[in-house]
Amino acid sequence: MRVTTKTLGIVVNAPDWFRRADFLAWLNNSDRRTATWHRAGEEPHDFSDVFVLVDSDYEGDSSEMPEDIWKALCDAAYEAHCYGRPNLHPFTTSHIVVRITNLDE
Repeated sequence: MRVTTKTLGIVVNAPDWFRRADFLAWLNNSDRRTATWHRAGEEPHDFSDVFVLVDSDYEGDSSEMPEDIWKALCDAAYEAHCYGRPNLHPFTTSHIVVRITNLDE
């Protein structure tokens, strides 16, 4: 085994999103190829984490999720790792990994 690259990431806790019909429709879509522990069709719970990849210019593997949620995720990722600008440094990484959790606070 060898490490081939480092990646950037953030964790966003958003239990309100897991109660939204449009987010749940995206989450339960069987064509979605996003990493998650959520089982499609079941009620979301504390282990329904979802992992998405944010790229430059509001692109990424999950940009088809509800637009306001996708924009909020991208903005949080850019703020954390790109000084608020929507472009990733080409020598740093090709994505920012965002883990969305469903934990009651």
